Amino acid sequence: MAEKKKPAKRCAQELREDHDVEQQSATFSNRYVKQKTFTAHSAAATSSEIKAEISRVGFQYEPPKKPVQVEPLKPVTGDESTSDKVLRQARSQTMSALLRQFTNRIGDLMDYILASEAGTSVGAKCSHCKEDPQDATTRCKDCFQGTLSCDACFLKSHQNTPFHWAEKWNGSFFVQHDFSELGGIVSLGHHGKHCPNIRTNRGPRKVYVVTTNGVHTTQMAFCECGGASSEDAVQLMEAQLFPGSMGSPGYAFSFELLRSFHLHNLESKKSAYDFIKAIRRMTNNAFTKDVPDPYSVFLRVVRVWRLLNMLKRSGQAHGIDKVLTHRKPGNMTVVCPACPEPGFNMEERTEPLEESRKKKKVDDPDDVALIDGAYFPNDAQYKEYLKTVGDTPEKSTCAHLNAVNMQEKMKFKNMEITGVVACKDGRHDFFRRGAMVDLQKGERYANSDYALAQALKHNVVEDIIVTYDISCQYCINLVKRFAERFPNRADIIKFVKCLVPKLHLQGHKDDCQYRYSLNYTPGVGRTHGEGIESGWAESNQAGGSTKEMNHGHWHDTLNDFHGDWNWVKMQNIGSTLYRMLTNARAVASKKRENFKDLCLTLGSARMSEWEELPIEPTYHGGEWYMPSQANLFQQMLATEMAAVAERELTYTPVTMFLNNGIKIQSKQ
Repeated sequence: MAEKKKPAKRCAQELREDHDVEQQSATFSNRYVKQKTFTAHSAAATSSEIKAEISRVGFQYEPPKKPVQVEPLKPVTGDESTSDKVLRQARSQTMSALLRQFTNRIGDLMDYILASEAGTSVGAKCSHCKEDPQDATTRCKDCFQGTLSCDACFLKSHQNTPFHWAEKWNGSFFVQHDFSELGGIVSLGHHGKHCPNIRTNRGPRKVYVVTTNGVHTTQMAFCECGGASSEDAVQLMEAQLFPGSMGSPGYAFSFELLRSFHLHNLESKKSAYDFIKAIRRMTNNAFTKDVPDPYSVFLRVVRVWRLLNMLKRSGQAHGIDKVLTHRKPGNMTVVCPACPEPGFNMEERTEPLEESRKKKKVDDPDDVALIDGAYFPNDAQYKEYLKTVGDTPEKSTCAHLNAVNMQEKMKFKNMEITGVVACKDGRHDFFRRGAMVDLQKGERYANSDYALAQALKHNVVEDIIVTYDISCQYCINLVKRFAERFPNRADIIKFVKCLVPKLHLQGHKDDCQYRYSLNYTPGVGRTHGEGIESGWAESNQAGGSTKEMNHGHWHDTLNDFHGDWNWVKMQNIGSTLYRMLTNARAVASKKRENFKDLCLTLGSARMSEWEELPIEPTYHGGEWYMPSQANLFQQMLATEMAAVAERELTYTPVTMFLNNGIKIQSKQ
């Protein structure tokens, strides 16, 4: 087949592109080779060879036509008003305007990045050598504005920072090396210096140390002085390196790395797998498969790290049980400081979390949670309880209610745990101790009962409000179920009042919206009852990783998540309560004035009549009767239309106008 000729226009375009590449190559060569930025490279290759190599690579940015000019920084004057003015101006600009200052100089910025990868001082003598200076070929990748030095001076200056990466010039570019690859030994027990009593027959051994900047292959020498521990793991801990095992560990993880992962995991729910994958890529982003994989060791270390942090945060590591003797010993939760003890002024709140599921899988049957006494109850006791309750039909009679009737079994296929149900402090949004339980077959009353019983276990007050999405159905036989399953809390449950959170209440039928409304219940203030949803929104992000965990690992992780939730709530409790108090005072004053105006408008006679009306619905013949908006509308409309008929008038009824106005207001 004959070769198809290119159109003349296309050929001309390609010639222009080739000419542009040559121009770019010449500009690049003139800028860097003549300025001796790539000194070693320019000595080893001609200008034409460099041009050819650059043309082959094909840079995708437009180099600037003039030399780079660095704008000097303005001195800090401490004038706060000027700084605030600059910040306000920046905030008022659009993102495109703010980015334009960078895009206009993208070529300059690219030049700085490329220049940072070159050895500007390669070939010079080491300025740190006191006698017989060697060639300066090595620099630190992690030190701020570090200078080139010889290998010996690099090792000497990094005795206390042995996990900084060394970059050594090989004649063409810098190659990354570990501290020990340059001949360095990481010595423990003497602040970076070698142990004077180390036995020559033992010597250093290889330990993989994982830090925030990568996986380091180190030669580590352990201290053998008389006062030093004979356990390698102990010496690693003293150096703030967490051992991968308590015997002769081959892996160690810096405390800084564990703190970093812990916070990232709590805030962004980044999995351990993705975190370690990123650490390995930081070590070698071109040949990551050659980097040792510490993932399996890291998983067990993180579980222990979570336990240690909860022991410290709950006060157990500091002997808090000896100080707060009124609490049950062994409490691992962060307790709400705003709730009085031993009683509390809160509403219990339960809600299922279906994103927290765990697959059925072959795992370690002996894998139990390391964290006991936190947000999950004793696992053995809970499983024994579930054996006694069995399966009972739980169908709802409330229209539009899906939490009970819509428990489709297929969505829980191959799931050992289908979610969790928990109780929270309805006022201050703290998770309650031991009041979080696993769900096995969707949301069942038996699971919710156990969570509620655990929440009531540590409290003695009588006036308790429980808000639950399905309270209208859940409370029907609540007293009966507690009398059978939790007889020691049967007396308390009689005083519990069940209500529905304000947002979920809109999905219930009309009588529920009166009987189970927080708005019409004395003593609850302006509590909305939806606080637990924010906690679930946070935990749901980790559903992809937690569902793959073993049973004990699953509990440890959720305990840690909810412990951190309480910890952050405790940090902000002062400002939160202040904001709520000031807002309540302002709104209460306004509402009080509105109520006074309404009372004066109605008059004392109408007010007395209104005060004598019952506030509770009427229960008769097994049914609840209460005034509804629809019934009142029909009554008022009938009365008005009868009056209109007597006077033979034609106009739009006022009742209809008012009803439409109420509907519009409710939808806003």
